[in-house]
Amino acid sequence: MRFTKIVLLFTAVFLFFQFTGLAQDSEVVQWQATGKKIAEGQYELRFTGTISSGWQVYTKPNEAVSLEGVKIVFSDNAIQKKGAQQITGNIKTIGDKIFDLSTEVAVQHLEIVQAISLSGAVPAKLKAVLIYNTANSEEFIPQERKIDIVMEGGVDMASANRIWVPTIDLKKPVNDCGGTGISTEESDSGGLLTIFLLGFLGGLVALITPCVFPMIPLTVTFFTKKATNKKKGVFNAALYGFFIFLIYVLLSVPFYFFG
Repeated sequence: MRFTKIVLLFTAVFLFFQFTGLAQDSEVVQWQATGKKIAEGQYELRFTGTISSGWQVYTKPNEAVSLEGVKIVFSDNAIQKKGAQQITGNIKTIGDKIFDLSTEVAVQHLEIVQAISLSGAVPAKLKAVLIYNTANSEEFIPQERKIDIVMEGGVDMASANRIWVPTIDLKKPVNDCGGTGISTEESDSGGLLTIFLLGFLGGLVALITPCVFPMIPLTVTFFTKKATNKKKGVFNAALYGFFIFLIYVLLSVPFYFFG
């Protein structure tokens, strides 16, 4: 039972630091973004950021220390920037302790305005990436944030691009594109089953590796000699295996939610 408590304590401490680090990093700057229509195909994007207390955002580049300012990146080539971006807010020039020089930063809040031209249909939400650098008195953290910009007069592209032709039945295609006669559901389930079996066989093969195989008789001997009876030994072995499984699950779960 002492071993079980140690394992649980280690897992709890690990997860605490994982969640603490992720929460701290994500709360440095809270962003809101909107796009205002100023003419046909012309929009003014406005990014409003609230900066956590004690943190600062570098607003201008500095070639002497290879420091970049705030950059807005679009993945869609149909979006073209018009003119230079404008940065306002609580901006001041300080003697930066990180780089040991005078630099311009924003604290508490800042606002970025960028005019763009957009050809084609305007989506309800335009995707962009903000690249900037933040720091406090002790650490420097580059940031890259994906932003959804709420566009004035934009349309839901998923529903706008959906075309229905009454003469076409998707459930009864004219030709079998796959040529195998196997449905998508059967193919997916067969693929998952194959992956599971391969993983299971890989685990069995791993048992005969030099690092694992010598531990098998030691582990079996430990549970058989320590237990007062066979039932107790089986219970301890099952509990041991369960907590190994639990540790791996707990260590992997945060990455499914936070990427």
